[in-house]
Amino acid sequence: AAARRTAAALEDAEIIDASDGEETDALEFEDSEEEARNPQLEAMTKSAKAKLAVERAAAKEATKQAARKAKVAKAKADVAAAKLAREKGVAKEEGTRQKSDGKLKGAKIAAGEAAEEASQKVEDGKVWLGDLPWSVDEATLRTDFGKFGEILQLRYPVDKVGRAMGTAHISYKDNVTAQKVMLLDGIDYKGRPIKVRRRSPRRRSGIRTRAATKGRRED
Repeated sequence: AAARRTAAALEDAEIIDASDGEETDALEFEDSEEEARNPQLEAMTKSAKAKLAVERAAAKEATKQAARKAKVAKAKADVAAAKLAREKGVAKEEGTRQKSDGKLKGAKIAAGEAAEEASQKVEDGKVWLGDLPWSVDEATLRTDFGKFGEILQLRYPVDKVGRAMGTAHISYKDNVTAQKVMLLDGIDYKGRPIKVRRRSPRRRSGIRTRAATKGRRED
C-alpha cells in the first residue's frame, strides 16, 4: 500500500512535471514568436521615425521659407514706404517751391503794377520847361517850382562842358499840380519868358531846341 502510494505520488509528480513542462514550452514558443515579430516591429518603427523626421524637416524648411518670404515682403514694404516718403517729400518740396514761386510771381506782379502805376503817375504829372534863364541852377529850380506841389523827378540837362541847356523836365506827384504849372506858360521867370508844355518839343537829329540855341547866342 505504501509502495502504491509512493508510485501514485511519483506519477502525480510526473504528471505535474509534464504539465509544467508543457506550459514552459508554450511560454518559450510565445517568446520565440514575439522575438520573431520584433525585427518587423523594429523595422516599422524605424520607417515611422524616418517618415516623422522627414515630415519634421519639411515642416522646418517650410517655416524657414515662410520666414524668408516674410522678410522679403517686409523689405519690399520698407522700400515702398521709403519711396512713398521720398515722393511725398518731393511733392511737398515741389508744392512749397510752387507756392514760393507763386508768392514771388505775385510779388513781382504787384511790384510791376506798382512801378507801372508810379510811372503812370510820373507821366501824368510831367511838364517840360523851356527858355529858362541860364543863371538858374537845379536847386533854385526845384525850390521855386516845388512850391506848387511835390516833385517826384526833376531833370535839368547840361551840355558836355556842364552848361545848362535852358530846359527842364519836372514830374509832379499828381496831374492836378501839373495842370496848375501849365498856367505858367509865357510868364516872366527871372527876366525871361518861359515855356511850359506837357511834352518837350521834337528835336532834329539830336540838336538842341531853337529856343535854347537862341538863348545861348544871346548870352
